[in-house]
Amino acid sequence: MAVEYFMVFGYFLISMAIGAFCIGAAIDIWKTTKEGNANHSSVRISSLAATISLPLVILGITSTLFHLGRMDRFYNIIMEPGSWLTREAWSAGLFTACSFIYFLLWRRSATFQEPSRQRAIMETAATSQESSRQRVIIGAVGIILGITAILSMSMIYSTVKAIPAWNTTLIFYMNLSNAFALGVFLLGLILAFDYSKAKAEGKPKILTQLRSFTGFGLLAIVLIGVTYFTYQAQIAMLPQVSGMVVKSTTGLLSARIILGILIPLVIIAYAWLNSIKKPSFMPIALVSSFVLVVAGDIMARMLHFLIAVQPPVIPPIF
Repeated sequence: MAVEYFMVFGYFLISMAIGAFCIGAAIDIWKTTKEGNANHSSVRISSLAATISLPLVILGITSTLFHLGRMDRFYNIIMEPGSWLTREAWSAGLFTACSFIYFLLWRRSATFQEPSRQRAIMETAATSQESSRQRVIIGAVGIILGITAILSMSMIYSTVKAIPAWNTTLIFYMNLSNAFALGVFLLGLILAFDYSKAKAEGKPKILTQLRSFTGFGLLAIVLIGVTYFTYQAQIAMLPQVSGMVVKSTTGLLSARIILGILIPLVIIAYAWLNSIKKPSFMPIALVSSFVLVVAGDIMARMLHFLIAVQPPVIPPIF
């Protein structure tokens, strides 16, 4: 076994797509139900999540297919209902289909248009209500399928008895928290770029959304830290993990923890605690933390495979 870089990149994109979709859909469900309006106060976040998640999941699945080498292997995979690999393929495929339908519903909706264009669209109340109801249903189904896909991805490795370091349910919780973090910071990144324009136009709503996503980002990093440190402590107690493997991955592990967890934790915590006094720091914190969280996520996925390979398998710098 070697580091499966197509899998690393593919799972990274799929996780980001699922995270963004689930957050956007959950916000849409909550706001539509609470405000009783398809054109709710967080419509831009939900519509962007629908737009971004579709190409991300398609690129991610394409990358994982390159890992197979031959397409005939794919056909064999989808015909084994008792396999977690088959469940992953079907759940990811159905999630992609759901994302496509969700995207089309947003395209059809007048709320997908810019505010200036909305005035030109005469959509009846009945049509608007029906469109929002369909969005809520498809969004809820997509959330379930997305979490199922992450569960299936995790169980593929958790059930490999030959690698004791993978035999834990913590892999699922780590992957779930990583998807949540990637989704939060991706949408937060977009809000950060919207900040200057919204500030110039005198729209204070953007500050409320930035505070919310800064708080979500803080929660996401804490969840990543708790699950990852617990997993590393569990690995350290395994007698089957050789000292040679641990030594060869120490540098990469340190970089993952410092760059992907500790530094963004400090940045986001500072931004959240000073969100009232220094609101202009929130966009900077979200952008910088997005870069660090992405780097940390990719390093974590590399380390996942490095546990099972014989060193040296990484550049000497680490």
